[in-house]
Amino acid sequence: MDTIMVCVDSSRISERILDTGIDLARAFDVPIHLVTVHTEGSASHVTAQSDYQAQRAKVATAASKKFQALSARAKENAVGCTVNVGKGDVVDFLVGEARRVNPRMIVMGSHGKGAVHHLVVGSVAGGVLKNLGLPVVLVPVDPKVRPST
Repeated sequence: MDTIMVCVDSSRISERILDTGIDLARAFDVPIHLVTVHTEGSASHVTAQSDYQAQRAKVATAASKKFQALSARAKENAVGCTVNVGKGDVVDFLVGEARRVNPRMIVMGSHGKGAVHHLVVGSVAGGVLKNLGLPVVLVPVDPKVRPST
């Protein structure tokens, strides 16, 4: 399929990721395939069991509302748009989805967590790059960061 896969989450840079995907989709005159992945550990910072369940539900509701808003925005502004919501491991889902959809490229964010975090935990972008032979456009967390000339 001739499309651009745009990967968002509930972070503050998701709008910028979507805007980049829309710009690229318009330039190539292709639709967007918008995806997000819900993980189990998104409320793991809460320790009390009763608080954990309530916080997890609150986080899931907020993430769902954000994705609905991003989906509506994509459908209004892109050449065309399909969506998919996955569950589980983010890298595994995104790699599987890219293999299924076969996009022209992938647009995703870089959260800028640092070298130590990437060494110990890894990164979603790194996992996607390692497993696919597709161009990946990374949108930085800080909009002020510009390439050196």
